[in-house]
Amino acid sequence: MQPAACRSAATGGRHSGPGNKARPGLPMFRRPPGSPGAMRQCGTSRMTPTGAIAIQVAIFPESRRFMFNVRQFTNLLPQPVRFELRRRLFAGSARECPLCGNSVKAFHGHGGGAAVLDERKVVGGMRREDDRCPVCHACDRTRMMMLFLESETELGRRPMRILHVAPDFGLYLWLRRQPAVDYVCSDIDAKRYRHIEALQIADLTKLHFDSDSFDIVICSHVLEHVPDDAAAFAEIRRVLKPGGKALLLTPYAMDGRPTDEDPSIHDPVEQDRRFGQWDHVRIYNRDDFLARMEAAGLQTRLFEPIREMPERATELALNPLEALPIGIRPAQPA
Repeated sequence: MQPAACRSAATGGRHSGPGNKARPGLPMFRRPPGSPGAMRQCGTSRMTPTGAIAIQVAIFPESRRFMFNVRQFTNLLPQPVRFELRRRLFAGSARECPLCGNSVKAFHGHGGGAAVLDERKVVGGMRREDDRCPVCHACDRTRMMMLFLESETELGRRPMRILHVAPDFGLYLWLRRQPAVDYVCSDIDAKRYRHIEALQIADLTKLHFDSDSFDIVICSHVLEHVPDDAAAFAEIRRVLKPGGKALLLTPYAMDGRPTDEDPSIHDPVEQDRRFGQWDHVRIYNRDDFLARMEAAGLQTRLFEPIREMPERATELALNPLEALPIGIRPAQPA
């Protein structure tokens, strides 16, 4: 029997197969090799514990390995305890996170850590300072998705069913506060989301959800982990209702060079060097990413908040280089 959907009504409820999405706190949101959920690629084990330790030594500098060891301890604590500890530790009045609602001393830096990210001008991969909420770990891209949902959809104005793949915790907290939302969340590795109620186990390339069943699909920093992204795009289109919208965000290169991918590479050190993270399988060119969406039968547009609503984008401290790819399933003919 399938687990119950993760839902919320009026009172609330990067990276994967649907998610090898790396966890916050390490370079490029990396989930450290050897941690729970790290040894997978669309559900298939790809690394032994011994190999994971070797990759950790090869990739992470000493300071990062120290924080990894700290996290190995703190991750044993229930998420509500960790959340409350972070809320108390970072409490202040300098910034307020619109996702979790907490006031904090400062936002933190995140991203970077691989030379190729700067060489290829990878938006969503390069280092960003003073950007991430230390409590819920929401960052510029999370706030950008929130802005799109509140300004470009009917969220809160009519009942909507939302599929959130590899759910970002900050956006999850915000969505569960919205009225009339039937919220379903999924990932291929439920252990990574102990803090999110009733998450469903699902492979993004073979979703078990009914066709035409979601008004919105949110899939952020996932597809760069999925070898068969064509199957994932097709599944996203299939489960969208006609007229439904998919928020499909990924790190993308802006250096003018094409998408770089090589399915023969299975060495995490080489993946880190070439694709910017040890479990990535490609670096997308943004135009190619949009073309792949269109090949799956989605109409595409770019939500560019810095151009479309500059005052709000500045208020939310969004990345001026980043735009949000939106896929729209064409409405059925009348």
